[in-house]
Amino acid sequence: MMDVRYLRISFAPEAKGAAAAERARLADLNASLTGQRRECTTVERADGAADVTEFVDYDRGAAKGKPREQYRALIAAVERGEVRRIYVLHQSRLWRNRRERADGIEILRRHRVTVVAAKGPRLDMSSAAGRSVAALLGEIDTMESELKGERLEVWHATRAERGLPAPGPAPYGWRLRPTGATNARGLPVRELVRVPEQAAQLREWYRRLHAGESLLSLAREAGASPVVLTKWLTNPVQAGLRVHDGVEYPLLTGTGKPVRPIVPPDMWRATVGFFEQRRSGRRDPQRHAHLLTGLAVCAQCDRTVRSGGHDVAGHVIYRCLPNAGDAGGLGRGCGRSWRTELVDKYVDGLVRERLRREGATGLLAPTATTEDQAELLDEAAGIRARLAGLATDSVLRGVDVSAAVAAGKARLAEIDRLTGTGTVDPVPAALARSPRPDRMYASFTDVGRRQAVIRKLMTVTLAAPPRGRWPHGDDPGAQAVWYLDSCVQVTPRRPS
Repeated sequence: MMDVRYLRISFAPEAKGAAAAERARLADLNASLTGQRRECTTVERADGAADVTEFVDYDRGAAKGKPREQYRALIAAVERGEVRRIYVLHQSRLWRNRRERADGIEILRRHRVTVVAAKGPRLDMSSAAGRSVAALLGEIDTMESELKGERLEVWHATRAERGLPAPGPAPYGWRLRPTGATNARGLPVRELVRVPEQAAQLREWYRRLHAGESLLSLAREAGASPVVLTKWLTNPVQAGLRVHDGVEYPLLTGTGKPVRPIVPPDMWRATVGFFEQRRSGRRDPQRHAHLLTGLAVCAQCDRTVRSGGHDVAGHVIYRCLPNAGDAGGLGRGCGRSWRTELVDKYVDGLVRERLRREGATGLLAPTATTEDQAELLDEAAGIRARLAGLATDSVLRGVDVSAAVAAGKARLAEIDRLTGTGTVDPVPAALARSPRPDRMYASFTDVGRRQAVIRKLMTVTLAAPPRGRWPHGDDPGAQAVWYLDSCVQVTPRRPS
């Protein structure tokens, strides 16, 4: 049986990103851990404990129940029956979480272990009194952590309402500039300003990400890991926003003016949605195997076609399905079918030809906001402002606003669907900024990205396919022209 010492410090900013060997060195130098070790050693000497084994969790909080490697090693030693006494500065070093504390007390009871606090009582966990006192002290420790969390929640909500950024260093693309003013504690007040070179690089990464380039290649260029680059691109500061409890607040400068964003909020929201979809593994409902699935319209039924099956010659075909309407809804399709390969090749060639023309970037310029859309966007801005006020009321006044917040978010989602906000497809905009949009379009391997361009440039209607024997003998090129002239109708959305 041995005596052990357990030391823990919750927050050590100097340890962030340090290697294991460096963390061990920093832990030895940490003043808090040194003080805990000194106080425990004094009690150990009084008890005559020798050869005490030390377990140290450095930069590890206990309130949320997150894994603590050394605590787990300590409990494993207890389970093996190797531990007699555990020395700590306070019991709160061992436990802050209710569930973890209850499990720990039960394990210590079974193995008759005593917890000795250098600045607290000596608790024999084999006795009912010892376990009860440990539980009571632990509840006070947990309450202390929860009260601190509530204070921090109020503090963060107030900062968000005032348009102040989250505490900590400035994210990539920004720097903190002193305003010349000081706060109530006499500390200098700083504001976020863009770093021009980094801001330009971020805009380029956003554009290329939505144009189909892989996250890994962008991360290699940035000299950062994909995880770090993801954090840079999904940080709401890039859109001039602070997000707290799911509510967006505009960031303000020291003079009270809105911070100039690096990218528009719609681009940032689309990026967040892109990464959320990657994490969840959901299939994009707009992603199809063939170019015109869900896009081309049957002239007879006015419903979008789907790729489905093969014809008698083994060719993949588009079909106007009898039991499916637009977006899979119910309806009566006519059952017509078209040769997928011929139609896709023809439409794809038309798109490339249009993109090669002079002034092609103007074809992809954002569509002007209509009056109805402007009213909806104004309504959305008002809802976001009310949500910000509701969130503040909830935190500062303890008002239950969950129903109102849920209704506001539901209306925002509806407006987003009607206006395209939040689900904006940045692909056409990326092509509009490219010097060779035809080459960028040709580089797209994702069908959904090509479809976004087609939707911007044209509508495709499929008329009745020709019947009977195909003319022109064995000339496949002439046969394709005859077939496409018979059934494919392409209407430009903008004048050529």
